[in-house]
Amino acid sequence: MAATLDAAGEGRRAFMRLNCYSCHGMGAKGGIMAPNIAGAEAGDIKEVVPNGSDEGMPAFKKYLCTNDIANLTAYLRLVGTGKEPTFTEWWVTYPAR
Repeated sequence: MAATLDAAGEGRRAFMRLNCYSCHGMGAKGGIMAPNIAGAEAGDIKEVVPNGSDEGMPAFKKYLCTNDIANLTAYLRLVGTGKEPTFTEWWVTYPAR
């Protein structure tokens, strides 16, 4: 899919497409099954998202490329700032932020 949004928007697209919100909550602030990942460190995202963790996080290396990980990091850095995209229809080419 060609990029149609800025990095944070594409990161939100990945967050929604892969159902990250089902465990981490719609705003990435934690849910019943997973911790708050808003503002997570880039190194942690780069390690845990592709490889998973012993705490139950599945590995997503088959579904995300390096650029997707960078976009996801950009999105998570904005969560809670009021500048993060909040769309839910990730399949729309130009979703409303």
